[in-house]
Amino acid sequence: MPYHMWFLTPEPEPESCKELIDFVTHLGDGHRAKLATGTAKNWREITVARADDSWAFTLGRCAVEGADSTGAQEIEFFRDELKGAEPAVNVQWVAQYLTRVRTIYTFTCASGFSETSAFGLVNDLIESFQQDGPGGILYAEGEGWSNEDGQHITWEFSDRVTGPWWMAVRADNGWTVYQMELGNREHRRAFKAGAVPAGVEIR
Repeated sequence: MPYHMWFLTPEPEPESCKELIDFVTHLGDGHRAKLATGTAKNWREITVARADDSWAFTLGRCAVEGADSTGAQEIEFFRDELKGAEPAVNVQWVAQYLTRVRTIYTFTCASGFSETSAFGLVNDLIESFQQDGPGGILYAEGEGWSNEDGQHITWEFSDRVTGPWWMAVRADNGWTVYQMELGNREHRRAFKAGAVPAGVEIR
């Protein structure tokens, strides 16, 4: 089954198709990109292949243009998915952010892509969106939401997950950022409650 990630931004203007294809060409370690659906000015899908021509991932784009648009339907899907998510303080922030979203970029990746060089390329593209592009938030399937700075803000990991991870909880009008151990039950409990676990490294 393919793996999906969504990058949501308030910016209505699409990222340049040519610049995205050039990005893959120059930084993709043999990967090649091409326009698959739409036009250079109004693109819908860009496909990326490995050096052996096998499919690596597809980058899609849809606009949030009205109640019946594909983008608006995606937003409603995300609203429904937020029900029951934790921590509540971060979920509320995401829900408010969704009201501002005007463009959704979707990364549809081949199964097992995290073990391939495409994983680094997708992360580089997302980082360029965050730092040099329109800015926005990320939803990763089976993991949860990340804020505009790339810190993780909702819990959707499996119970088996372990390892250090940078998290953030909403405080006043900003974020408290810290690194927790995903496998630590006390750390999990604190994060889900919107708190900072005792003894963790705060940035």
